[in-house]
Amino acid sequence: MKTLIAMRHANAGWGSPGMDDHDRPLDAKGLSDIPPMAQRLLAGGWVPQTILCSSATRTQTTAINLATELGCRDCIRISREAYLAPPEILLQLTQQLDEEADVGLIVAHNPGMHQFACELIGNQQEVNHFPPLSAAVISLQIDYWGEIDRASGSLIQHLYP
Repeated sequence: MKTLIAMRHANAGWGSPGMDDHDRPLDAKGLSDIPPMAQRLLAGGWVPQTILCSSATRTQTTAINLATELGCRDCIRISREAYLAPPEILLQLTQQLDEEADVGLIVAHNPGMHQFACELIGNQQEVNHFPPLSAAVISLQIDYWGEIDRASGSLIQHLYP
């Protein structure tokens, strides 16, 4: 059995005029929301052994700060493909997570991340609101990440700041 934490990056600012979207940083609220979210994940026993995040600055900062709080900073993999990815790409990337890991975390962007979480549990009503730093903790009845498919999971908990 595997557990996936599907998470949207923390709240981001717009940076300076003309800044590329890929380079947008987290704002003060985004940074301050991460430690309490890490505590909620710890309380649930959901510490990832593998983390995949988009190559955008805001997702990398979210993943690094969260992993630091959780004590798993050495398991982060950056993916350019995850940047603004649709659900089908997020599914493919999740299928490639480290098989040794029982708990995986993927940090990406809306609307793809929200749609991906809904597709995994087969029900949009359970995850109808997905603000920054939202996380859908999903139980998967699979032995290998490569077996993950649409509607293959059930929602354990929907967390948000």
